Amino acid sequence: MRIFRITLTAAIALTGLTACAPTRVEGVWHFYLSLAEGSDCTQDVLHNFNDVVTGDDIIDTGSDWTEDSDYTASDAEMFGLIRESGDELVLLLGGGIYEGVKEEGEYKLVQERFETSSDSDVHSTGYVYKAVVDARSMTTFGGAISRGSFDGKGSLRSTSKSTWTESDTWLEEVASSIGSSGRIPSYDYLTTEDDFGYLRALYNEYDAANCQSADCSLTVTDTCLTSFKFTADRTDIKPEEFEAIAATSQDNGIF
Repeated sequence: MRIFRITLTAAIALTGLTACAPTRVEGVWHFYLSLAEGSDCTQDVLHNFNDVVTGDDIIDTGSDWTEDSDYTASDAEMFGLIRESGDELVLLLGGGIYEGVKEEGEYKLVQERFETSSDSDVHSTGYVYKAVVDARSMTTFGGAISRGSFDGKGSLRSTSKSTWTESDTWLEEVASSIGSSGRIPSYDYLTTEDDFGYLRALYNEYDAANCQSADCSLTVTDTCLTSFKFTADRTDIKPEEFEAIAATSQDNGIF
């Protein structure tokens, strides 16, 4: 079993919050994050290829090897700033911008990012290839502020979805340019059984019906969820002094 332990540190800007004072959170804080629970990652593969041999079809004969690993690292530290406008908050942390609000007595700060791209090639004879990538991430900090401390939990969820489409068959004229086994990366994710009973990578061959329709399709989705705990201490640094220390940080581990 692989165990990850990472401790991070960061900083945030908030202003004091007491039972009698107005609910205003603005200033500079020193943040400590503990990634004690590690990351949980999964991969889903969807396709329309024929003759695919999956893990369920492969007999497990066991192994003489036992694998184990462990990772620990020191804290990472940085300073950050939170500005408040009414019920809305903006956190500047590690070069990123997090937006948030106060909900049911707790503060929730979120950063969402995405990136999409697509590429396609079409030949006059009818061959079509297309690749689309959609990557997204959301980082969340949530916790309560009491007596100069900000304590809570956070998470980082990232998803990368890659989709490929390619004609199942094509002419030798096209094969002379792109090859006879195509460009869709089925060989990285799918296996089949050859005539001798051996497993081999599955390719989209130009002169064979490898898929269940005129176009072969493959979609791979990688999802990772990282959870962490954090605590922050209020500093005496003034918001107008934040720019001078914004880039000051200590990464986790030894670099």
